[in-house]
Amino acid sequence: MNVIQKLIKDLQDNGPGFMANKIGVSYNFMYLIFVNGAPDRINSGKLDLIYKFYNQEKDDFYLENQKKWQNPTQSILGSLFRKKRLEKFLSVDDVAKLVRGDSLAIHRIEGGSTLPNFNSYYITKFMEIYDFTEEEKQTISWFIVILRDVINIYKGGNDIEKKEQECIT
Repeated sequence: MNVIQKLIKDLQDNGPGFMANKIGVSYNFMYLIFVNGAPDRINSGKLDLIYKFYNQEKDDFYLENQKKWQNPTQSILGSLFRKKRLEKFLSVDDVAKLVRGDSLAIHRIEGGSTLPNFNSYYITKFMEIYDFTEEEKQTISWFIVILRDVINIYKGGNDIEKKEQECIT
């Protein structure tokens, strides 16, 4: 029996008002579950409160629910970090606390709106927290270097050609 099934049973026994007060979520949220049954997805804050109320460890249901909230990203590296974070049942706020950083920066890296830099504090901390192997770390570093070179070419900076010319002469 997963946590939502327990919640629905308790809602039928005690009513949405009582359960909303006990768990710490809104009456409207509890009433919708009471009337409509299990929702397709629940935001992580409310789901965390429900899991805490039932003293239940985060499970596959939690992971699948989190995946439903995640929009696809154009960043392969960001998608990888997001996947690893969800596999460890961590929220963005949890990761921000672990790396002693900013949740907005983590959202930007995962969403691809910030270009990765291998020397970045966040990237190195992600590799520690998410338990990447040495081989995976090396592959990610190569990917970042190649991505940086492609961006330089796109911006018109022919640094690669200049370096090759310097080597020849």
